Amino acid sequence: MILVYDYMVNGTLREHIYKDNKPPLSWKQRLDICIGAARGLPYLHTGASTMVKGSFGYLDPEYFRRQQLTEKSDVYSFGVVLFEVVSGRPALSQSSKLGITMP
Repeated sequence: MILVYDYMVNGTLREHIYKDNKPPLSWKQRLDICIGAARGLPYLHTGASTMVKGSFGYLDPEYFRRQQLTEKSDVYSFGVVLFEVVSGRPALSQSSKLGITMP
């Protein structure tokens, strides 16, 4: 399975949050997006046998220490996305010494 988000008709979530060329999302739209994403978490935990996928900054730091995913790993990643949607700031910061900003 793959997720293709670069070709979404109305643009990606990232484009609407960080770029000026897309209209900003209303708080209702942001809430609906977050609720939809949250509804997908149970599927990840019970319906899918997948390998680890993700971008640095979204992966659970505990996973790096133990090399073992847990349900908390997905919750952490979801929390990072919530941080981005609510704050309008990226999870990764180029100005940070480590290259990441923790929510």
